[in-house]
Amino acid sequence: MSDAPNVGGPKGRQPDRQRMAEHAARQKGSGIMISPSSIAIGIIFLVLFALACALQVGQLSSGKHPKGDEDHEHGETEVQPTHPEDWSLTKEERARKSMERRKESTAEFRAARTSEADAGASTYSVALVEQWSTMPSRQLSPEQSRAVRALQVFKDLRSDDVNKRLNAGFELYGMTRHWYLLVLALDDPKPEVRRIAANLLAYAAWPRSAPKLEAVAWSDPDPDVREAAVLALGSGPAMPESVPLLTSFLSDVDPHISQAAAVALADMGSLGVAEAVPGLLVAAKHSDAEARGQAITGLEALIDGQTKMEGDASAVPSVATEDVQAALTAALSDTSSARAREYAVRGLALLDRTDLAPQFLSLAENDKQWEVRFHAARTMGKWFPRQAQGQHPIVEALRHISVEDPDQAVQFAAIASLKEMGFDPGKWSSGGTES
Repeated sequence: MSDAPNVGGPKGRQPDRQRMAEHAARQKGSGIMISPSSIAIGIIFLVLFALACALQVGQLSSGKHPKGDEDHEHGETEVQPTHPEDWSLTKEERARKSMERRKESTAEFRAARTSEADAGASTYSVALVEQWSTMPSRQLSPEQSRAVRALQVFKDLRSDDVNKRLNAGFELYGMTRHWYLLVLALDDPKPEVRRIAANLLAYAAWPRSAPKLEAVAWSDPDPDVREAAVLALGSGPAMPESVPLLTSFLSDVDPHISQAAAVALADMGSLGVAEAVPGLLVAAKHSDAEARGQAITGLEALIDGQTKMEGDASAVPSVATEDVQAALTAALSDTSSARAREYAVRGLALLDRTDLAPQFLSLAENDKQWEVRFHAARTMGKWFPRQAQGQHPIVEALRHISVEDPDQAVQFAAIASLKEMGFDPGKWSSGGTES
């Protein structure tokens, strides 16, 4: 019987030392050992890779592209039809249909939230909910339990603990049926609580909150609370009835309030509230550059929204009155507000004011703000498609911009416009005629 120790393998079975040594030598000589399982994994990977390549080739050959592919010629994302009836429509018609559906969906969603919030406000009783809170939870209905929870959150909102206050505010905002508690919080003795409530109502979009927000914006002793309420009136309930009050705030002695009023009116413009135009026209002549910039932004948003909804590029939106166009034209020369110049360019471009092409070219070449130069340069191609031979000054200016502008985005805008105008360097001479 051998005295060799049992160093491995089943009991009573001794390792073959010579075989182990030969195996180690072979492994050392080859440098790597490939197991059968590794080979199997490699084969599976190659098969999956081949299938993925075949699928991609099939998509390309059938004309399908991954979602989000861009039209590189125009730099725009094409709206892919999602409804069978849209396949016969043009790209522009599909885009308008898509926007109409989104607007209808948003309107339905807001209407449902408003209805829920109104129902909660109509049936609320602090005393009754306090009574429910003393009852065992098993005796309460689900609706009663939610009301008790909302009351507890409302009490946390009025806490001295900042974190608890903030968490309570966001939780209460998520309880649409109990938004009335946010309105009640506007009467809290603590200004920080009133400010949180106003900030949250800015996102609630609840028309019923407008009267209370107007009262707070007018008379609250804390200027920060007033500012929050003014801002909320524009982005929250956004009621046309609030426009006169917001317009009056443009002349408030507190510059923060006057700027907030301009922002609120601009927000109304972005939401499509055409009744905000008179206030925006007043703000467009404000002494504060930021207020003027916000006013022009609101006017451009209204024009853009109506243009997309009407879908007729040749039609002038009803909101683009002579006064509005005059305000946009004047803003092109507003040296103190880059925002005003940028959105004036964008708004007038939508209105096809080709008579302003010389002024646009001057901005494209000389404005200190790259966004202004970008939009002014890009507008030339949209205004004068396939007209390079007849627009020699524009082509020369764009050629200069495409090489000399310090910002690459502006250079690309000039190149895109030249391409859209049909400019061919091989056929162009200094006199603007074909060689």
